[in-house]
Amino acid sequence: MYMKIQFLVKRVSAILFLAFILNSITSLAQENTEKFWTEADSKTIKKKNKKVKFPSSYKAFTLDGEKMKTHLNNAPKKKDKTDGYIVSLPLPDGSWETFAVYSNSTMSKELAAKYPDINTYDAVGKSKSLWTGKLDYTTKGFHALLHNGANEIYIQPIKEGDLTNYIVFYKKDAIKKGKYIYESKTSTEKK
Repeated sequence: MYMKIQFLVKRVSAILFLAFILNSITSLAQENTEKFWTEADSKTIKKKNKKVKFPSSYKAFTLDGEKMKTHLNNAPKKKDKTDGYIVSLPLPDGSWETFAVYSNSTMSKELAAKYPDINTYDAVGKSKSLWTGKLDYTTKGFHALLHNGANEIYIQPIKEGDLTNYIVFYKKDAIKKGKYIYESKTSTEKK
């Protein structure tokens, strides 16, 4: 009997050790995505983009889009019942939220084959703030719509065609007199 218990203890210890090692490897493989973002000076960004209608309040960032795209390409599907890929995103108040991200094919297989550069994701906040959202990465850059029941946040390129400079803002800061005022296209671009 003693030998059986000793054998079981060794076996359970080996399994726990293996689980710990696998978890550590997975954690190391997932880069800290906060490093992909660099806060930019909002006033400088606004001066460089005079034709863009900005929200009343926002944070400006630069994004290493290629690193983000590569990182997101590794996100598992939700149906795989694995932990989502960890992505940290900036919020308009200057804080960060960490999300578990899952690949989400919202298009039919035929449409996805026709447009392979459109990748969509579901995001579930890891903190107690209840943030959830939808992300995408396309030839037009990274986009996020995040919500927690009380607020909606947008992350998007400052203007169409700019895949480096982004703004993060609350939806309420982009509405004036009941109309959505943020316009990422400049007046010289076709609408």
